[in-house]
Amino acid sequence: MNISKQNKSRIAINLAQFSRFSFIGICSNLINFLVYITCLDFFHFAIRPAVLIGYFAGMITSFHYGRTWVLGNRHSFTITKLIKAFSVYLFGAWLMQKGVIVLINTAGLSSVISWLLVAIPTALSNFIFFKYWVFNDRNKTPIRWGGISKLEFLQTWASNLISYINPVVIHNLEKYYAIKKAFYLSLIEDIEGDYIEFGVFEGSSFTHAIRCYRDLYKYIPKGLEKKTRFFGFDSFAGFGELDSNDIHPFYVDEQFTTSYDHVSRRISRVSKGIDFKLVEGFLEETLQVLPREYGIKNARIIFIDTDTMSSAAHALTFCQSLIGIGTILILDDYYSYKGSKSKGVAGAFSTFIENTGYSFREIFSYGMGGKVLICNSIDESA
Repeated sequence: MNISKQNKSRIAINLAQFSRFSFIGICSNLINFLVYITCLDFFHFAIRPAVLIGYFAGMITSFHYGRTWVLGNRHSFTITKLIKAFSVYLFGAWLMQKGVIVLINTAGLSSVISWLLVAIPTALSNFIFFKYWVFNDRNKTPIRWGGISKLEFLQTWASNLISYINPVVIHNLEKYYAIKKAFYLSLIEDIEGDYIEFGVFEGSSFTHAIRCYRDLYKYIPKGLEKKTRFFGFDSFAGFGELDSNDIHPFYVDEQFTTSYDHVSRRISRVSKGIDFKLVEGFLEETLQVLPREYGIKNARIIFIDTDTMSSAAHALTFCQSLIGIGTILILDDYYSYKGSKSKGVAGAFSTFIENTGYSFREIFSYGMGGKVLICNSIDESA
């Protein structure tokens, strides 16, 4: 059977209206239900007044968004519409309280089950009356798109929630996902080597990396695992004396001083038999030796969270012999120093690429300026 374009458009509009009505119906019925239960359990009202009070609380919500959003147009407020809507709600209220009482008295159902069973036909009745009687403006053409933009309370709620969350929390959550993705990619690519982190601070990323490694390897058959050890390098005393090129208003000792013993105990509680080693000291001192002095032969994942260019440069130079095809490099705060390519972690990475034969592809970005890359080629002649 062929359906004309006009009929298809009408069907689409009705579906859009019904979906919006259903959403507002859920919200208003939730308000209805919460008020109903509150009246019963906290104020000890009888069933009939509890039903009516809850119903009219939901009515206020339903009428407002029915007028401004559900049917695709912002309908004008008139006394006639209010009277019509009030009449519909009176009928619905009568239907609601009668239905609940009948089910409780005759079927022996609980007050909650009775309410839920009666709410469905009552909501359907309200929608029909709303669309074809209360807000039946024949001169208006229903709007198919942009309906969500009129749902102001939802936009306000989302905006308040997002603006309230501390940006550091958002960054760290995305960083955790980045570390998990890095372990997953290295797992399916069968990359061997150790996890090396520069800038351990409180150990949050380091312990998360251990959890990701342990949880992912539950899915690998025994005997096929690639053993990974975990190495962390940090002064645990802040930045020390900074070069003039490394000075940044946020990167100060007061922000990043912690306790080696505290971090070590924290990691020990998580490791559960997984090999890890923390190296305490400023990187320009602890990275003067070759990686083999620490027992490191190659790197699976390298995470550089040192913030400054000089520290990141020490870390990259130390790891040069450890990087192979498939090694994943995580660079935190890549866009610090106002996005400069010659300062911070970005500056150290740019210099490293220029002076070596390593080539990296970006996999993805995360948080407030983190970057994840993978080594895809090495020019041995460089």
